[in-house]
Amino acid sequence: MADPLPGSPGNIGTPSESFSPISSVTGTFGGVFISAYISVFLYGLFVHQAFKYFRSYGADARWLKGLVVVALVLETAVSALHIHLTYVIQLCFIHPLLVLPPLNSYFYFLENYGNPLAFLEDVWSINIFSTFSACIMINCQSFYAVRILLVGPTRYKYLPVVASVLLMAGAMGISISITVVGFSGLDINNFQTLLTLILAYNAVASCGDVVLTGSMIYVLHSCRTGLRRTDNMINRLIMYAVSTGLLTTIFNILSAVLTHTLGINNWAWLGTMMIAERLYSNSLMAALNSRRFTAEKAGEHSHSNHCRADPFGTAIRLSTVRFNHGDEPYVADGDLADSQTPTAKRSDEDARGCEPGAENSNLKEAREIV
Repeated sequence: MADPLPGSPGNIGTPSESFSPISSVTGTFGGVFISAYISVFLYGLFVHQAFKYFRSYGADARWLKGLVVVALVLETAVSALHIHLTYVIQLCFIHPLLVLPPLNSYFYFLENYGNPLAFLEDVWSINIFSTFSACIMINCQSFYAVRILLVGPTRYKYLPVVASVLLMAGAMGISISITVVGFSGLDINNFQTLLTLILAYNAVASCGDVVLTGSMIYVLHSCRTGLRRTDNMINRLIMYAVSTGLLTTIFNILSAVLTHTLGINNWAWLGTMMIAERLYSNSLMAALNSRRFTAEKAGEHSHSNHCRADPFGTAIRLSTVRFNHGDEPYVADGDLADSQTPTAKRSDEDARGCEPGAENSNLKEAREIV
């Protein structure tokens, strides 16, 4: 008889290399099974938001529409991976004797009893999941990075963008390494390497979220003018930036913690990763679709019907930027002018109905991004 795989009762090494046969199914894959269904629900929510976006913002720049199309393709592919993984788990653990030939049944239930890794030896969907997740993360973070690049302070805007690009490149490299290790075979040694790479991936993704969210908060905070109406709007935008970036950061950190603490005996960390990658695309669509609503909300408090604050928080020199949402172009609220603009000039512009000031170098790009 062939030697049992590492981690099976016939070859139990250190405690970290052994499994509990009783908890190997429910404890190891139960969280993955539930998270897969939550992931499919979040996919449906994303598709609904994408449909709403294309109906409401048909005049957006092509590259913005391209980001949404890429996100839609990637999310659909990841949904197929999640469904395939769930299908394999269900067949192996709920109806194994109906789908496994006798020879395979001997291998799974006798030679590798208590070793759940044996069930995932040839599951390709779990091996390429990390690469697709990294692509989704990069697609979303690229949008936020470009937003900071276009409207951030001229002096410092390149620092967070370069840092985020390096982190995105690192995340992609780690995800490819995870895929390579996964296809090389799931034994104890390879799996420990896999856990280390997953821990590094979650750490890098969390750092990217923190850098981009922190930079946007700084950009918005530097936009304060001292006017109550303006500052209230900025506070609302800051809270929105924190909430969208905080969700993905929390799930990435949670995945890292679960990977380190649970390791091979419980795959709850994979379930949190499934949910985290869904949150990236959903946060992107929420940011794009909320622009008109927030603009109308801000317009209720404007002195002029032509004054609308930037609902997206993407422009600092808002008094100089025109935004185009859907088919209705509008001018940003003059109260949200550059913080270096004299107060008298701001008041004069506000009294004249928030007429835009002189054009700046970022005008064309800022028009496209929002």
